[in-house]
Amino acid sequence: ISDEQIFEGAKSYGFFLRALYDFSPSDLSVTLADFHNLDYRIRNFKEAKAKIKNVKSHSAADQIAMVTLLTQQLLPVWNLDALSLVRKRVTHNDAKFNNVLLNQLNKGCCVIDLDTVMPGIVHYDFGDGIRSTACTAAEDESDLQWVSLDRNRFFAFNYMAFIMGLRFLTDYMEGNTYYKIDHPNHNLDRCKNQFKLSQDILHQLNDLK
Repeated sequence: ISDEQIFEGAKSYGFFLRALYDFSPSDLSVTLADFHNLDYRIRNFKEAKAKIKNVKSHSAADQIAMVTLLTQQLLPVWNLDALSLVRKRVTHNDAKFNNVLLNQLNKGCCVIDLDTVMPGIVHYDFGDGIRSTACTAAEDESDLQWVSLDRNRFFAFNYMAFIMGLRFLTDYMEGNTYYKIDHPNHNLDRCKNQFKLSQDILHQLNDLK
């Protein structure tokens, strides 16, 4: 993906959010309850963890141990929503680059995949933008040396990278029942990838600020 294409994708989401700025979120149904709810995702994770007989010998032991640390660092983002510290508005909630249509000149046409449009906070859309475009590797890259934050493409926080990593990890622990996989460790690779990205953003946070 080129920088120009990413700019057009981000601009398209900007137009989307701007156009719906005054649309009352209460007029929309919640199509996917608790979609970005950190508390809900942690509960799912703990339920899956409780079913594992020996966590220390589990193939995802390192990632399981990372959850507590990353959760504490990202609670302030979740609190913005949970404690109504920022305005609830209409958001896309799946603001990945591949949910924007570009024309033959690589100009943004429109945002698609609208089944996730519902009340939310704008940080989630910004965060998914980073997760899907500012990482230096594909989402399922298993060689973590290639996974880092491209600071030239940074435009928000790392909450969404952690949330996605947590969902991949929980699905892996539960036997890969939700996400489509190409091999048995596919979700574990995705989790490692997203946690690595989340950590990289945290390590650079002072410079980014």
